[in-house]
Amino acid sequence: MDLTALEIKAMVAGYFRYKKQCPIVAFEASNKLRWADGEPADILVVTESRMLYEIEVKVSISDLRGDKKKRKHMSFLNKPSYLPIYKYYFAVSEELSDKALDICNELYPYAGLLVVSKFPFISNALSFGVIERKSPSCLNNKRLAVKDIIYLVKEQSGTVCRLARDNASLQVMDIERGRVVNH
Repeated sequence: MDLTALEIKAMVAGYFRYKKQCPIVAFEASNKLRWADGEPADILVVTESRMLYEIEVKVSISDLRGDKKKRKHMSFLNKPSYLPIYKYYFAVSEELSDKALDICNELYPYAGLLVVSKFPFISNALSFGVIERKSPSCLNNKRLAVKDIIYLVKEQSGTVCRLARDNASLQVMDIERGRVVNH
């Protein structure tokens, strides 16, 4: 069974937050930032030096190929100064990694490739189950503006609030079913 997009996002977020020590990891963010093209990113990461990484999670090869239709990929090829993305990655499961690497090399030469293991504690506990199979090119050397960082912090705290709400809802459902589950 392949990993779901949500499982891949969780593992990639843990990798950047704990392994890479990035202070900001936000999900489904960017659609309101001044430089975005309206398409939210699966994961945005801000490093301590205020550099921005974007990670797009793909669960199928057709999904990876179809991403080429997004306007941002033409922008990444032309390296415009208005996009503050420092590095761009795709994240896929191990099962897709070989085909995904070929597609990235062909369609997205600037993109890195993160491979997520179904069994993170067996493969390499120190990697959080994520291995960088292909390094990305540097797209832009601009640091994020403070107002963009504040927006991403709001997005990050929104993610935490949504997860807490969802967890509380699961606990209520367990109690209503007569089960007491320690989450």
